[in-house]
Amino acid sequence: MSVRRPSIGTTALAALAASAMLGAGAAMAASATQVRVVVSPMQPTSTTALSIGFDPLPGSGGPCLAWTLLRVVDHTLLVTGSVAPIGVCAVAHGIDVPPLPVGHYRVIAVPPGTDEPAGEAHFDVTDDPQAPANVFDVALDPAEPRAGQPFVVVLSIMNSECGGVLFTGPPAIVGDTLVFDGQFADCPVIPASFAIYGHRFVAPALPAGLKHIEIRNFGVKASTKSFHVATDVAQLSTWSGRFEAALHWRDRDGGEHDADARALTGESGLFWFFDDRNAEVTLKVLNGSAVNGQYWVFAASMTDLPFTLSVRDHACDGSFTSCIPERLYVQEAGKNRNFLDTNAFPSCNGCPPPPQPAAGRP
Repeated sequence: MSVRRPSIGTTALAALAASAMLGAGAAMAASATQVRVVVSPMQPTSTTALSIGFDPLPGSGGPCLAWTLLRVVDHTLLVTGSVAPIGVCAVAHGIDVPPLPVGHYRVIAVPPGTDEPAGEAHFDVTDDPQAPANVFDVALDPAEPRAGQPFVVVLSIMNSECGGVLFTGPPAIVGDTLVFDGQFADCPVIPASFAIYGHRFVAPALPAGLKHIEIRNFGVKASTKSFHVATDVAQLSTWSGRFEAALHWRDRDGGEHDADARALTGESGLFWFFDDRNAEVTLKVLNGSAVNGQYWVFAASMTDLPFTLSVRDHACDGSFTSCIPERLYVQEAGKNRNFLDTNAFPSCNGCPPPPQPAAGRP
């Protein structure tokens, strides 16, 4: 036997918000305005106009706002708010948007007097009449967060307009997982229309490594997503900064990433992709001038994922004919290559003398 959950549509949400604001008093008024962004229809076409609503979340303070579409730039709809002439948000405020070209869009709602968004939602405009395959859209900003730095998580979830989707609090951290426990209400009748419900959260800083997002519906897991938190270092420097290496790689789903770097000695280091305890590529730059007048680059791959390793010589300004500013080492998908380049960077007349490598950290 199924248990039907209560509806959390726009009217009920507005009533919850009004009750929360009246009960919280002056202390609640000091908190920032937060809104749920509702985009309908669920999957507009390039000939369909959109309706976008902005529902004050329960417990959100600040004045009631009326919203206006400011501009559309690079598939981003920037919406700005102004103080509405009412004391309590008894109804949601929305805007109408003319048809948009096919593409992936996001709506960002920014209250007056601040640059910090109050709400956000992502949606697709498509001319494909089929139902969307991605009911749960999870977006991170930045797409690959850095260790020790907060980041933004935007959940855009499809449900019937008479049911709705509501998240009332920040995520819980359980091990390496951010848990978002929401309420996706059932509709008591056969729904006639669906919408996208967007919630924006500022997630706390996390340590580097592979992390997960778990979306729950009334405490029951509904969807998961994995993501990577990078270290603070995206380049590897050797020989006191004369040489700088960076590695760009692609995952099996086609996602593009910058590898994280860690120095081992003044001449060597490693790059990792998924876990800072698991090296994927190691690199060593040696001064072989006494042998053949060259700097040598050795790189060892321990993955079959495609990558491009770049090594730059900052002592080379391009004014010497024998000077080479950069070398690229490319591994194709499904292959595993090691690189032993004993002619990577030739010495050049007038170049600064090679410095002694600085001590690295283990």
